[in-house]
Amino acid sequence: MDSADFLFEEYKHLTDSFLRNEEHGKRQVNLFLTLTTTVIGAFAVIKEIFNTGCLKTKIPMKKEFN
Repeated sequence: MDSADFLFEEYKHLTDSFLRNEEHGKRQVNLFLTLTTTVIGAFAVIKEIFNTGCLKTKIPMKKEFN
């Protein structure tokens, strides 16, 4: 094995390492976006439920007697 072969193998290793790191970074970004979108969507649904009054109960309140 001469120095050119060694450099070529090292280049292939670095290229593969770079591509794996890039794919890992993309997975992390996708996970972050998915979780962020889910949390924002859940807050929007909760806000809409409270604004429309869907959580109001039909049970009459007790009257206070003086």
